[in-house]
Amino acid sequence: MRIIEKKALGPGIVGRLAGWFSAPPRWGHARGSARLLPRRRLFLRLLGVVYLAAFLSLWVQVHGLIGSRGILPIGEYLAEVRAVTGPERYALVPTLCWLDAGDGFLDGLCGAGVILSGLLLWAWRRPPCLGSCGRVTCR
Repeated sequence: MRIIEKKALGPGIVGRLAGWFSAPPRWGHARGSARLLPRRRLFLRLLGVVYLAAFLSLWVQVHGLIGSRGILPIGEYLAEVRAVTGPERYALVPTLCWLDAGDGFLDGLCGAGVILSGLLLWAWRRPPCLGSCGRVTCR
């Protein structure tokens, strides 16, 4: 595998983007953390946009796809998996629908996904500081 240097990419947009995204993280350095904070925020916001679009589009289609009267009802599918497998079924088919496979629960899962993706978009103005409960505090 050949490593491309930033200089080889040239001064164009590709070169600037490669330099912007290829900065190594500097763990423990306040200067590096402060420099990477806008990128981290941008990444989380864009991730929130992707998740919001995914959960909203799934919410529109979930009843027709895996609802109780859908193309492949999740309740029937999980019942077949339960009949064929043992306790390893939770590892083979990891889903929260093992708790309940009703249409209301599917709506709740989609709604929770929309709310959590909204948190990525709007609620996280500052990242939470995990060290604030001890002696170390964030500035």
